[in-house]
Amino acid sequence: MADCEVLEDNFGGERSTAGADSEFVREFKTFDLVKIQESRMGREQQEHIPKKRKTEEMHLDFTTKIITDETFRAHQGFDLALFDDKTMPPSDLPTFKVDQQQTFLDFKSKLAQDLSYQPNQIRLWVLVNHPNRTVRPETVVPEDDPALTMEGVRDKMASKAQDLKLYLEVLDPEHKAESVESKGKRHMIFVKYFNVSDQKLAGVGHFYVHENQRVGELIPLINARMDFPENTPLKLYEELHPGKINPMKPKATFLESEILDGDIICFQVELSHQKLADLEKQQFYLDPVAFYDFFTNRVLVQFKPRCDIMAKPVQFDLLLSKKLTYDQMASRVGQRLQHDPMKLRFTNSHQGNPMSVIRRVAARGTVADMIRPSDDHAPSNVLFYELLDVSIEEVETKRNVQVTCAGAHNREGEYRGEKEENSQTPKDSLDWEKQKYQDQRKEVTHRLQLERDQFNFEKDKFEKAHKEKEDRMSIVKEWMKEGKSINEIESLLRLIYGTQST
Repeated sequence: MADCEVLEDNFGGERSTAGADSEFVREFKTFDLVKIQESRMGREQQEHIPKKRKTEEMHLDFTTKIITDETFRAHQGFDLALFDDKTMPPSDLPTFKVDQQQTFLDFKSKLAQDLSYQPNQIRLWVLVNHPNRTVRPETVVPEDDPALTMEGVRDKMASKAQDLKLYLEVLDPEHKAESVESKGKRHMIFVKYFNVSDQKLAGVGHFYVHENQRVGELIPLINARMDFPENTPLKLYEELHPGKINPMKPKATFLESEILDGDIICFQVELSHQKLADLEKQQFYLDPVAFYDFFTNRVLVQFKPRCDIMAKPVQFDLLLSKKLTYDQMASRVGQRLQHDPMKLRFTNSHQGNPMSVIRRVAARGTVADMIRPSDDHAPSNVLFYELLDVSIEEVETKRNVQVTCAGAHNREGEYRGEKEENSQTPKDSLDWEKQKYQDQRKEVTHRLQLERDQFNFEKDKFEKAHKEKEDRMSIVKEWMKEGKSINEIESLLRLIYGTQST
């Protein structure tokens, strides 16, 4: 290889030859083509086998979700857990992939082991989707058929749902629940506690009641379970379905109240009128009916800063009711930002981008109107906010007026955009502008006078320093004529003018 090929052609790699663009033809025999095709088909089959196996296995198993007393106590919402709520994420439940042909008894044994129970300590109830949009435990899975498979449980007891939802009941060792056959007219019900002061709704657990018992007989059992004083007065409500929460009559029986297995009863402690009035001033929900209405209309709204130049731009989410007014929403956002609600301004959005400012004086609607979708698009649950220095009322009740200032010689001056009250007359605006102009003129005159005085002071100081320098130079010239040396002149200057002189 020549030196030029190394230095100039990168070892010949950058040199093109006459055959670089030529086509090469390779002859194949029919047998060679068959071998190539077989090799390619074999490779494709090997890649397809795992995908095919995965697709086939998808039809052989399904998802099973387990509701426990612990998950029920942590749940806040309708039913025993959230499954398909469009505004909130689903509840965090123990979830298992189950083989369709696995027997139920085998599944129960493994589930008990995973959750640290003995198989005879628990039993499982199947949750069923009802037409009124509720999901409740309805039937205990029978354990007398060893051949019962998980597919049979799902298809026969869960209305052939895609997945299986089960409630795990822990049997009381002292008062074990009766078997399915001997249960008779006793019903398992679930109880929730609405804490008015904390504004929280939490599950308490389940109780067994007889259909001929009176509803009021449940109150002492709840007080004992909650460690309340024995005679604590309680109000009971039945959670029928979203949008319908009914007060219960303590003297009615559970049969008359149409209570069945899996039904939910909510209670709250009766408070004094003064306590309720104080909570109402804080805009608290005072009973489960209002609180459940919040669940029905709740929506998760994302708030973003409109301007990036804010001192502390914060992006956050708030769970709000769609029925909240503009002022109620602003109050909650103000609490979150620790900012005056009257100094907040909001802008709606479209596809995540700011659109039009929401005017408070014109905001007769609710949060649902502010995030209402346009055309057929999905609702945009994003609102932008701004932190103002003045009240939103002052911003919205004033309008921009362009004022042209003319000087003494009727020459056009400058344009200024001013805000004025909508109720002002043109004469009020002119009088206000005149007074403002006079005040600004006085301010400018005063500032010019201060600048003039400063200039004169600096001028006198400079002239004094210049004269002093000239006097010093004349003295130095006289001494030089007299034949004094440089060192003598410097010594004399220090004696006369101090150590700073040179």
